[in-house]
Parts: sequence; C-alpha cells; structure tokens
Amino acid sequence: EDGRVAFGSALHRWGINLPHMKAKGITFKDIIDAYTGEPEEIAKKVEELSKRIPLYEPILDMFCEHLPSPLEAQPYRQSQIWPGSPDSPIGKAMAKVDPNGPLLMCVTFVEVDPHSGVVAIGRVFSGTVEKGKTVQMVTGRQKGLIQQVYMSMATDRVIVDKIPAGNIAAISGLPSIRVGETIAEADMEVQPFESLKYVSDPVVTVAVEPEDVKDLPLFDKVIHKITLEDPNLHFRIDKESGQYLLSGMGELHLEVTAYRMQEAGLKVKMSPPIVIYRETVSRNYNGPPVMGKSPNKHNKLWVTIEKLSEDVIQAIKTGKINEMQSRDERQKILTKEYGWSTDDARNLIAIEDTNVLVNRIKGRQYVEEVIEHIKAGFRDAVNTGVLAKEPIYGIKVNLEDIIVHEDPVHRGPAQILPMTWRPIWGAFLLSDPKLLEPILSFECKVPQDFVSPVISLLQKRRGRVVDITNEEDMVIVKAELPVAESFGIADELRSSTQGRAFWATQFSHWAPVPESMQSEVIKQIRTRKGLPPTPPKPEEFYDTE
Repeated sequence: EDGRVAFGSALHRWGINLPHMKAKGITFKDIIDAYTGEPEEIAKKVEELSKRIPLYEPILDMFCEHLPSPLEAQPYRQSQIWPGSPDSPIGKAMAKVDPNGPLLMCVTFVEVDPHSGVVAIGRVFSGTVEKGKTVQMVTGRQKGLIQQVYMSMATDRVIVDKIPAGNIAAISGLPSIRVGETIAEADMEVQPFESLKYVSDPVVTVAVEPEDVKDLPLFDKVIHKITLEDPNLHFRIDKESGQYLLSGMGELHLEVTAYRMQEAGLKVKMSPPIVIYRETVSRNYNGPPVMGKSPNKHNKLWVTIEKLSEDVIQAIKTGKINEMQSRDERQKILTKEYGWSTDDARNLIAIEDTNVLVNRIKGRQYVEEVIEHIKAGFRDAVNTGVLAKEPIYGIKVNLEDIIVHEDPVHRGPAQILPMTWRPIWGAFLLSDPKLLEPILSFECKVPQDFVSPVISLLQKRRGRVVDITNEEDMVIVKAELPVAESFGIADELRSSTQGRAFWATQFSHWAPVPESMQSEVIKQIRTRKGLPPTPPKPEEFYDTE
C-alpha cells in the first residue's frame, strides 16, 4: 500500500503501483482490457496505456521515497562492499561521501556507444570524476585518461565536466575496462571493491557465423559489443575447426543474444546448442611425483595433484581467494579457514578458474627464470583437459621438484610448457578422472491438475524432484535438471500443461555424469571435436628416468 511494489511491462513501457493507481484512477481491469482484442487493436491500446501510466514515474518515485540517500546509507554499507580499512584516508572519505577525497568508483555496467566508444557506468563513492583526469583501474592493473564525463538524464546522456561522490557517472576513454572494475586515484594504493558474483557459469555453447560472409566486419563489431556489455557471454574461436563459439547461461540466453544481433542488423546462423562439461578427479594422486621432461630432455619437472575441497572452490568463485591478494592475506585465509599447511598457503602462485598451482620446489637454481612459463603451462593444462578437451575443475597442482638447464637457450617456453602440461595430464589420468555436467535448479508453478505431467516430464529427462509445496490453488515443484536434458523443455512443458505452467531455471552446480553414461558422453564429445573416441593413457604423458 505504501508503493513499495510496482507492476508493469518494460517491453511495453507502462507501470503502476498502488499510489499511482489511486492518483490516476486506473484498475487492473483497465490493463486486462488493453490486452484484449485483435492484435492491431491491442497494440493501439497498449501504446495509449504507456502514455497514461509511463513506467518511469512509479519507478523513480519508489527510488526517491524508499531508498536511503548516499549520505545516509554509505557509512553502514561501506564494510559490506569494500574490504579496505575504514580508518584509511579513502575509507574516511567514503563514509562522508566526500567529493574532495581520493577518487573511488565501482563500474557496474559497460556499454558500447557508436560515437563515444566504450562507456563505463558506475557509482562514485568518494572524490570526483573529472574530464582529463588520469586514473588507475585497480583490478586491471593499468592506468588511463578519462576523456569524457557524462550524466544520464532520462534516456539522454549529457556531457559534464565532473561528477562528485554520491552520484552515478558515465565515463569514456579508459582501455579494456570490464564490469566490476574499481577506478581510483592514479598513484594511490587501494583495495578493489568485492568482485561481482554471477548466478551462473556459461554452460551452453553454439557455433555462430554471419549468414553473409560480407557481414564479417559487422559480426566482429556486434560480438565485441554484446560480450562487453554482458559478462555472462563468452566468445572464442576454436583453433582447430575455426568455428566462432558463443557460450551463455542457457538456451534462452543464447536465443535472446541472437535477437540482439538481429536488432543490430546482423543475420546469423547458429548451430544446435552444445553442453559445456568439466573434468575433475575423484581422489588425490597418491603415487610418487609424476615426472615430465622437456622435448630436448635437458629439463625435468615433478608434479602431484590433489582434489580441492568444495569450500575452497566456492572461496575462489566468490573472489575470497584471488591472485590480487597479498601473499600474507591469502596465506592467512587458507591456513585459518581451510586448514592448509603454511607452506602450501604461502606458495600458491597461480589461480586459473577453480584450479590452483602451488610451488613446493626448494633449493633449485633458475626456478625464477622459468616460473612464468610453468604458470602458462599450468593454465594450458587446466583450460583444455585431457579426457575430452573440456576445462578442468577444482584441482590443486603441486610442483614438487625441478631440474633446469643452466643455458637459457635450452629452457625457453617451447621446452618448459610441454614439460609442465604433460605431467599434469599424466597425474590427472592416474587419479580416477571423471566428467562433470552442469545442473539447473528448476522451479515450476502449476495448477494441481497438471502436477503429474510436470513430474513425468522431469523424470523422463533425468530430473530429480527436490520439493513440492502448495500455495493456495497452485503447486510449486522444485527440481534439479541436467542442462543436457533441458533443450526443448519449454515447448513440451507448454503442451503438457496447456500453457498454464509458470517456470524458471538457473544454473545450480556441477555434478558427475552418471557412471553408466560417462564413457559414452566422453566418446560423443571427443568425436564431435575430431579426436580419437578413446581418451589417451597416462603413460603417453609422463616420463621415466
């Protein structure tokens, strides 16, 4: 009743809350009537509705009436979003929303403007953003010059000279900026804001290409724009097949992306969706360290691998453990909260997705000169696993010992990279490897009469019902469903419930592919990628004295 809840349509640009309904004398019957009739008649009535009750009015009123001002909210929110010290100069300036303090801004949205280029939009928590100011991008570890400052006025973007703390600013000119970036004073040491957390990993891939080869320049431009604006979209070119691969959160996400491409004037062809899997190990490797030799046989590396615990994996995913931390800070978290040994926690030297590299090597020469090549070899190994060339999930690679040739000519990247990824793959194959598949959480609200068809549909698709609850005359079915079994479920659900089911899915977790299906799924993936149907043997990757 106090206007905290609004109803509306972003697509058709109308919106109401109870105070606006009373003020404008509109009822839900008026809205239902607007959507009743022939398509042309509906379009005309909905257009009139958007003029009578425009969406922005209740939304802006709700912001003004129910959200606290930055002066009131920032002091108590500061510790929840920024890990720095509240007693530091920048911490004190944040608490006061001080426009004269050191600059600190968090980028929450990035868009590509045809005239201004990449525009970063975010909240200024301290200081003032100014045209011509040199700033640092803390997470990206680079500096840049703010070329233009904008303030949004409804749908327009107005150029201004500066925007002080407490406001939302738009800036252009900064290189390679991404959502979640922290912008700060150029020469000040500052903690970045906590990384943004996304509810999903990209779990479905399609091959995409322009219908007309002449549209390749436009294709490149549009792909750059949409992947920059939507961090949940991943784009890459397959080195072996030359295909353009686009990965997203699900079938619907990729359909919406294809629609956005069409809106930009680009017609594309998309392949049927392909599920992204992960590879992991069932247990720690428990044999002697696995040795890898460089192609010239002058360098040797010994490694072991362990399975990371789920709580450490979650800490990496949420950014609680990251490469931006100081060595001491990371060591403290790993030893006190996750029970790691002091040596391993202190010598964690690389994190790639949910995998980590630990350097246990002691008393060997030339290690520092090759360690960057070893990190690159580790990243290669975990980004393209050995079972089915899918990314590896949740392993800890330990560098146990090394022998490096004294002559730099014999220890370049062409020698060190294979010496690194080969024993990692060998140890991986010796640790009972398995394939993981993405699982969706599924929730469906349906009338009582249609519960059985929904449950039957889930069971047919390897779904697992987690909970069934009643809400007035509707039943809510909660379940878990493999992504591989989710394609085409919308049409089937619609027909089996006569269109009366309201449902949603989102990524939940990774789970092992059932044992009875493992070998067949691996074979299918390898065949699709043009690989021999059977995974290689461990002996093909490790060396002996």
